[in-house]
Amino acid sequence: MKFKINDYVKVIEGFMPEEIGAPVNWHGKITELPSGPDDTYRIAFDSQTLDSLTDDYLQTCIEGGYDEYSYYLEEGDFELAPRRDTDALFQAAVQNIERRMDELDDDDDEDEEYEYDEPKMNQALLDKWLDAFQQSPEFRQIPDKVRDLAADAPDTFARFAFDYEMVDVGKWTETVLRAVCLEWIPKKMSADAEFFEHFGNGLAAFFAFLDRERLMKGAGALAATAAKIAPEIPKLAANPQNWGMAKSFMMGASASGFNPSRPEELDGYMAAYVAQQLLGLSHGSTSKPDPFRNYNGSSLVKVKYPDGSVVKCKFSKVEADLRAGRCEVVKKK
Repeated sequence: MKFKINDYVKVIEGFMPEEIGAPVNWHGKITELPSGPDDTYRIAFDSQTLDSLTDDYLQTCIEGGYDEYSYYLEEGDFELAPRRDTDALFQAAVQNIERRMDELDDDDDEDEEYEYDEPKMNQALLDKWLDAFQQSPEFRQIPDKVRDLAADAPDTFARFAFDYEMVDVGKWTETVLRAVCLEWIPKKMSADAEFFEHFGNGLAAFFAFLDRERLMKGAGALAATAAKIAPEIPKLAANPQNWGMAKSFMMGASASGFNPSRPEELDGYMAAYVAQQLLGLSHGSTSKPDPFRNYNGSSLVKVKYPDGSVVKCKFSKVEADLRAGRCEVVKKK
């Protein structure tokens, strides 16, 4: 039997998840289809299933960084079933799970041998530099018609450097500059072509300002590098082979005539996108499942780096490092 998105299902009688070791009566809705013949379906739990999850199971989700709201099942482990809840009941169950997860995670933190405070970017310093930059000769030399784009470039660069390279304001290096401009910006940033065309030159002007004012060591070298790689940025950003999943989706919506800023149009494109994926399945797609598919952006994970440092944070903060092999998830034994 071929299942489809939004089908309501239940696990077959006697199904026993390895994390629990006992039969369960889970129900839910299909939210993700297999990407290949060896892949699985993602089932989002309904309200009654969420309410039935034990503290031990939720603790397993915390320790492994797994999504507590869903489970991946193979075809044959579930069957069609009528819906058992309502949207209101589901939202109440989600809020209850969030509360329980917070309580369990607080208890877990008390037993940890380390403490971790999620770092915050030095926004005050960045704002101070950006305000001064916009009053500088370097900024006034930028043509009026692209001056706004140039003003956005340093702020965008700083946020990407912090989020994806974990480098704070004023601690940038040429390696970080190249990674942000030639990898992360083309991969993640969805914007008009004009933005990318002037991104590098806007950064070059900003770094030249920092160098002249002696606000940052090495800013002169960064200005030269930014000017050198500026022509490469729009080429890389326009190449679909460099796009991440989210950018590919948004750009696909735009190219198909949908306005990504309008939720109703984005929903329309989503329906067309799902239909396309189903067509790919019918043609025997053999793509490998995502090794991090059990994690969502807000999943709490503990990762270890080669230097022995251990970090506990949301999956979104270390996703890039995990996918690049720069760290690995630490799971309790």
